Parts: sequence; C-alpha cells; structure tokens
Amino acid sequence: HLRRTSREARLRFGERRDIESLRAAMRTPLEIIRGWPDLFRMGRQAQAAPPSTVVGAHGRSVADANRAQLADDLMAMDGVDDPALRRRYEMVADCIDAMVAALGQGLVEGRYDDIEELVDLLTIYGAGSPHLTRWLGRPTG
Repeated sequence: HLRRTSREARLRFGERRDIESLRAAMRTPLEIIRGWPDLFRMGRQAQAAPPSTVVGAHGRSVADANRAQLADDLMAMDGVDDPALRRRYEMVADCIDAMVAALGQGLVEGRYDDIEELVDLLTIYGAGSPHLTRWLGRPTG
C-alpha cells in the first residue's frame, strides 16, 4: 500500500510535469513516514540487518523492489527505454530514496518539523540539473 501510494503520486507528476505534482510526489513518502514512524523505523532496521537473516533478506527485497519501481517510473517519465542507462536510473533512485529516508528520519526524530520545507528541498533535487540531464543521456530541448 505504501509503495503504491508513492507510485501513484509519481505517476501523476509524470502525466502533468508541473511543479505542484512534483511537490506532491516528494511530499507523499514524507507523509507516509510521518504517519507510520514505527513502520519506517522497522524498515530501516530490516535493511541494516545481515542479509543472511530472514529480516535482512526481506528488508533488502523491499528496498530492491522500491528502487526498481522508482527507476522504472523515472525512465518512463523521461521516455527512456535504453537498458544501458538502467543502472544510472537506479543510482538516481537510490539517491532519492536516501534523501527521503534521511529527511524522514529527521522528521520522526523531531529535528525537522516543517514538512513543506523538506518538500522544498526534495523538489529542488527532484527537478534535476543540466548536469544530471546530460549524465542520464536525457534529451534536452
């Protein structure tokens, strides 16, 4: 359910490509983290567990599925269907996930209390830069 909710927000951005739908796509995972902090913490602990354990294997499988789905969505949004670029899109997905997790951790720990400020920052990164565009081989124009 949580991944589906985040994905729906990303797909809305992919259809509209406007700043408000990008902000919504960045806000959604933070709202999920804020709404279910114990589930967020358990997920982080599962990812840190040794991969040889059931918990560690499950934590990694969830992270892998999220990364793959986000990379798929990013590639679809960019109109990219080049398997040679897949690894780079997965790297971008990992970066986005790490930023959301770090800021979400600060949100649940009380370091950050203004979710819109976090959305502002994530939106800046999510919009990309000309350097990222070139690195991903995106068409420019």
